[in-house]
Amino acid sequence: MYRECVFEGVRFRVRAGFLVGAARFERCTFIRCDFGEHRSFCADYLDCSFVGPVKGAVFYGQAPEGNHYDGKRNMFEGNDFTEAVLHNVGFRGGIDATLQRWSAGFDPTSLMNG
Repeated sequence: MYRECVFEGVRFRVRAGFLVGAARFERCTFIRCDFGEHRSFCADYLDCSFVGPVKGAVFYGQAPEGNHYDGKRNMFEGNDFTEAVLHNVGFRGGIDATLQRWSAGFDPTSLMNG
C-alpha cells in the first residue's frame, strides 16, 4: 500500500527490476517517471496524478489469464492525466476512461483495449 507518495524520476521498468505486483497506490503522484515496458497487471491506482511523459506503459483493469493473479479485478479510478504526455500507453481489461481525468479535448478511447 502506497498512500500519498511522490515518485519522481523512478524507473518503473521490468528490466530495471521493478515490478508493482499487487500494489495499491492511493493519491500518489508520479512525476517524470520512466514507465517504458511497464506492465501493471494487478495493481490498483486510485486518485493518482501522472505528470510528464508516460511512455510504453500498459495498465490493466483486470489481471489477464495466465498471470499469477489470474482474473484479479483492479481498481483504476479517479486518476489525473491532465499533466501527462502519453506515448504508446494502453489501458486494458475494462478500465473505464470516464472515471479518469484527461486534458481538455483529449479522447482516450484509442488507448482503451478490451
